[in-house]
Amino acid sequence: MSFVNTKAIVVRASDTGEGDRVITLIAKGIGKINVYAGGVRKTKNKNSAATDIFAYSDFNLYVQSGKYRLNSAEIIESFYNLRNDIFAITYASHCAEIMMDIVQEEQPADDMLLLYLCAMYMLSEGADPELITACFELKAACLSGFTPRLRSCVKCGALFDESNYYYSVEDFGLVCRECGGGEGRTFSMGEGCLRAMQYVAASEIRKTFKFTLDDISKLQFVHICRKIIEKVNEKEYQKLNYLKKLKE
Repeated sequence: MSFVNTKAIVVRASDTGEGDRVITLIAKGIGKINVYAGGVRKTKNKNSAATDIFAYSDFNLYVQSGKYRLNSAEIIESFYNLRNDIFAITYASHCAEIMMDIVQEEQPADDMLLLYLCAMYMLSEGADPELITACFELKAACLSGFTPRLRSCVKCGALFDESNYYYSVEDFGLVCRECGGGEGRTFSMGEGCLRAMQYVAASEIRKTFKFTLDDISKLQFVHICRKIIEKVNEKEYQKLNYLKKLKE
């Protein structure tokens, strides 16, 4: 038996048995791990809040037969405000799903953890959930080694000097009109959207979310960032479809 102390955020929690819980953590210095938390759902259990979904906590774990088990936990940040906003908590769940797809079992991903914590803080403080989530999606792709080409055409290398740009999903970057911009799976975007994408790709993690966009640029930015993360993870994300139904 060995013991582990780590700070981690709960990205998934599944109740089991009469009072137990299995949690998935993104843990500092470790990566993604599943932890068996025995008895945490019982009345007055001191570890209960620290193992709730989205809780960021200081965990004391022990490893037995190759499996992580909870010894104790002390909550650092609960992000409680998320529970009062169906939109914010749904976007947080969407980002958590992306985290689980990107971060590998027991492969340290501290930059991804920091990015997620920053996004969670912004969502819990009432920031625009669409913009925050789009920033998270693009920066997560970049941290995973998939930074789109955003300075010149991916096909001919031409620099852009006009106000309309095209993003190609298949080519993972900008394409000029001569190389197929406006055709197939390309999306038109203005300078505001492009500058936002360039900023997020190059920024420090803690500064990723510190800008605003006009409505048209935001619409383009949100759409393209979603396409980017879906291309990276080869998956269509469905959680946010529920919110579209609420708005109808």
